[in-house]
Amino acid sequence: MKILLTGVTGYIGQQFLRSLLEQGHDLIFCLQHKKRFFFREKFENNFSVIDVDFIKPESLAIIPNDIDVAYYFSDSTSCSSSKYDDEIERISVIYFIEKMNKTNAGQIIYFSRIAHDKSSSKYFSSRKAIEDIFATSLIPITILRASLPRIASFEILCYLVNKLPGIVSSKWLTIKEPIVVTDVLEFLVKSLLDPFTYNECYMLTVRGLVMESQI
Repeated sequence: MKILLTGVTGYIGQQFLRSLLEQGHDLIFCLQHKKRFFFREKFENNFSVIDVDFIKPESLAIIPNDIDVAYYFSDSTSCSSSKYDDEIERISVIYFIEKMNKTNAGQIIYFSRIAHDKSSSKYFSSRKAIEDIFATSLIPITILRASLPRIASFEILCYLVNKLPGIVSSKWLTIKEPIVVTDVLEFLVKSLLDPFTYNECYMLTVRGLVMESQI
């Protein structure tokens, strides 16, 4: 299966592309600066990296039309509100959808995050706006939301847990409906071309998939 991925330089994207490569899929990674992409591990399966500037529609012409699925990982989850530009991402998504509508893709899977504190309200509203744009796609769209701790802190915590006999959890571990990265990867894989998930929005929780209408 030929799969297109964006945002593969992020933590989730890096972990997820390994899962897809291990399953034997052919992958295409969209990056604004492909020279910055470094993937240490080697696989027998081929993958290609292409330069794409999402705010320039002519740049998206390089994306092949014979893709089966497209995954859209937002690369702005680690940005502060002062650095995050809502309008630029909205334009990027609009151009992305326009390009996808011209391909053979049977599904777009958008991975987002759930805001878990008041300071995230601007980020959360921007995520909702992006979800609404994706809903205009002619291609079936699956939206997956997850509440993840800050990745750097999460990695440090994992290291400490493996080294220490006991540890006092940080305050940010009290976020609502947390989920571990391995479960996120599993949901991302299981959603692949599953008609049950078409045109649906799910929150990924420790209880499993929860539809937006059930929240």
